[in-house]
Amino acid sequence: MILTGYIEDIRKVVENYPLILVSSVIIVKNSDSKISLFYRKGTNNLGLPGGYMVPGEKFEDTAKREVMEKIGIEVNNLTLLSIFSGREFYSEYPNGDKVVNVPSIYTT
Repeated sequence: MILTGYIEDIRKVVENYPLILVSSVIIVKNSDSKISLFYRKGTNNLGLPGGYMVPGEKFEDTAKREVMEKIGIEVNNLTLLSIFSGREFYSEYPNGDKVVNVPSIYTT
């Protein structure tokens, strides 16, 4: 049961109120062992490829889907580096949306 527009639908109800959101990102290295970054429109900065989980996904599925969407790479054989949480993962988007991110970080 994957719901597209899940976060947008919640925002219609709670507006900018802080949400705890689960995400997955992947550290992707190219053939020169350099880490791939991409431009994040929502925060106007560079970051690792990844994004928020939607209902019905596993952490790994979120990571794979987001990397395909962000940089067009199919990844397999993921290794979990860690799952992070805490106050340092609070952020506010330029549009005023507030989130506390709980990211799982993978390597390939």
